[in-house]
Amino acid sequence: MKSEPLTNETVEKEKLKKKHYVDAVRFKDLILEYYDNDDFTEELGDMVNKISEHVAYMPNFINYTYRDEMISDSNFKMVKALNQKKYDPTKGNPFSYFTKICVRSFINVIKKEKRVEDTIGRYQTEIYDELSLNGLNISHSEHEGDRDYE
Repeated sequence: MKSEPLTNETVEKEKLKKKHYVDAVRFKDLILEYYDNDDFTEELGDMVNKISEHVAYMPNFINYTYRDEMISDSNFKMVKALNQKKYDPTKGNPFSYFTKICVRSFINVIKKEKRVEDTIGRYQTEIYDELSLNGLNISHSEHEGDRDYE
């Protein structure tokens, strides 16, 4: 296999590949191809996954412990939008459309997890208060794993 000689054109192509992890023009072509023949290619799926993976590394999403759930949920939502043919090719860039779906999906997962954490916190507070009223003195440290188990 011969490698291409380094020219200004090949250097520029390499820079573009590194700068843009999803080529918007190719992404649009794959979507149109999918709309025509319902053939969901591996390349299209890879582009959808790359969008989710890169959005997960944005500063406002990187520190969540449930990032994998956020990524899988956004992949599901983007594939669902593709299956329902929600993207209108005449209305702009598919990359920005699917990135917006991904970001909104991440925000929805964060809201859902926050509701779950709040519910668990309220339940724990309610149980601790009830036990205290019944005369049982349970310190918070006993529930943090500081107790010796024999």
